[in-house]
Amino acid sequence: MNAKHPDFAKWDSRIQRYGGIAFILDALSIILLVGVQLSSATMLLITLWLVSILTISFVLGWIRLRGKKTFQDSWKRDHPQRF
Repeated sequence: MNAKHPDFAKWDSRIQRYGGIAFILDALSIILLVGVQLSSATMLLITLWLVSILTISFVLGWIRLRGKKTFQDSWKRDHPQRF
């Protein structure tokens, strides 16, 4: 991928990196929610944080899938198969 499509590979790598960071934040938030006894106000803040991070994770996944599909569609348009 890096050799034939360097721009897409660079973009995909960046999106994966952001997704990895969001995943780590998801995991840490869940550990805090489940494993630690905190006040109800703190639990509410952590829950809101978790929902925000999960939303960001979902959006990053959607952006990655959409970007991949867009790239594939443009590739097929520019390089039609011949039978």
